[in-house]
Amino acid sequence: MRFIKCIIFSWLISIGLVSNAYAQEVTGTIVASIDGDERTWFTTTDEGRSQSDWSGDLNFADISLWGHPVEDTISAIHDSLLIGFQLVKSADGYTLWTIEISFLEDGYDGIYRVVDDADAALTVEAVELDGDQLSLSGSFSATLYYTTDHGREVDMSNSVFVEGNFDTALLPMGQ
Repeated sequence: MRFIKCIIFSWLISIGLVSNAYAQEVTGTIVASIDGDERTWFTTTDEGRSQSDWSGDLNFADISLWGHPVEDTISAIHDSLLIGFQLVKSADGYTLWTIEISFLEDGYDGIYRVVDDADAALTVEAVELDGDQLSLSGSFSATLYYTTDHGREVDMSNSVFVEGNFDTALLPMGQ
């Protein structure tokens, strides 16, 4: 009987009457243009699972935003926009360290990424901690260079310019 239920469920999925997609929640957006082409990416979570998260505290936090090209996933690789940085409390607000921005145009097989810190700018305009959820908004820009081997060799003649903003809520890493 269990085998028959599995076959029926598989058939319902195949004809689109039942979805096996995650019941994820959109927690924010990244709106950016890549060489003038404006698009929206989504940060998502499903019962605490997410590729976007944070760790630390409001004095020193590691931030990871994984922008998915569609709303209905928590694990897209192809066509994703990634932003990572360290948020450090200072006397006059926050200082940002280690800004990393990548566009996974072809998944892990073709990545545009920041090569030099001077090629990227990021500003955080709002930071709010509510329980363990960290809400952030800000803007960024960067020149990204193409690599097919995670940056060991970079094609400096193949670049794109990305600029945009983000507004998202993050749960702590590993929750």
